[in-house]
Formats: sequence, structure tokens, C-alpha cells
Amino acid sequence: MFKKICILASLSQQSAIKEAVQYYKQQGYLVDYPIEQHNKTLFEIDLDYIYRIAAADMVVAIPKHDGNFGESVAYELAIAAYLEKYIETYYPVQKGFGGKVMAKCEKLEVKFMAGGVRETICTSCVHREICAYKQRYLEYLGACEKMRGDYPDDISFIKKSDPDCNFYEKKSDVNLRQASV
Repeated sequence: MFKKICILASLSQQSAIKEAVQYYKQQGYLVDYPIEQHNKTLFEIDLDYIYRIAAADMVVAIPKHDGNFGESVAYELAIAAYLEKYIETYYPVQKGFGGKVMAKCEKLEVKFMAGGVRETICTSCVHREICAYKQRYLEYLGACEKMRGDYPDDISFIKKSDPDCNFYEKKSDVNLRQASV
């Protein structure tokens, strides 16, 4: 049983955050959630939240009104995935999602490379939450990456790009979380 939860959400979603906090506290969890911190720099806020994610048993992400995650939350989700945290998505009642909780993301669409983090096309697709092919695509992508890494000969003349998905539709751009100084 998970004891401590860290909620990831845009600060503009205060009512959704309060709803999720109440929901998880009623389930018996200790809940850590984002609050405005006017007396800290953006670096201090980010570092503090990385520590909160690391200390949590489970991470819960709340999508914005359009069903997507903001860039800061996507960054925090990447950190949670890197730390191998159990991740759920909470859909607030007041947003018309019905207050349902999505099951654990079996595979998050962020791929980790030796040089850092990169995203796949799944991250920016409008179908990312409902895609029937995402798991198969990520498995295929993983096999392609493994083949590129294991291939003994020089294949620098071959363009190393991710495979295209026939159903990919780019979602709209999102805003960064702003910190007050």
C-alpha cells in the first residue's frame, strides 16, 4: 500500500489540486502537493519538488483543462519515471472528467538515453492517453534503439530517426510554470 503521494499539477489548477488532495487523504494517504512559493527562486522550487518526488511512494499527475500536461509537469513526470515511481493520472470532477483515476502507466513515453532525456512522438500526440498502439510502438522503438546500439559496423550513413506513427496528431503547445521571485 502506498503511504505518501506527490501530486504534480500546474499551479493554475488550484481547485483540481484541492479536489485530488481531498480524494487521496480520504483514502488514507499522506499527500504532498504544489503550492505557490513567492520567496524561492525557480531553481529552489524545482530542486525541492525533485526531493518531494523522490520521497514519494506514488506520483499523481493532474492534466490541464485540455487533457494535456504542462511542460513543468511533463518534466516532473520524466523525473518520476526515471526514479521508477508508480504513476497515476487523476481526472478532476469539475473538469468534466468524472473524477476517475487512471491505472498505472505501464510504460511512460519518455525514453532515457546516456546523454540525458528525450521524448518520443507519443509525448506530443493528442492520442497519448487513449492510444491503442502506444505500447507496441514503444516496444518497436526500443528494439530499434537496441539494434542501433548492438550493430557492430559503422552505420553513420543511415539516418537514425524514430519510426513514424500513422495516427500521430501533434497536440497544442503548453505554457511553462512561472515562479514568482
